[in-house]
Amino acid sequence: MPVLRDLLLVEELNIDVAYRRSDYNLVGSVDTYKGSIDWAIASGLRFRGG
Repeated sequence: MPVLRDLLLVEELNIDVAYRRSDYNLVGSVDTYKGSIDWAIASGLRFRGG
């Protein structure tokens, strides 16, 4: 999901979040989730983390 774009020190800022619930016969329900950020300061300089 794009959050910010074309600002001072922020060429592009994206955030990604996800959640999933799985139901298994033997072990029951399992919740999984993830989150990540992608920050482009300028062309050629980008930070990513999750």
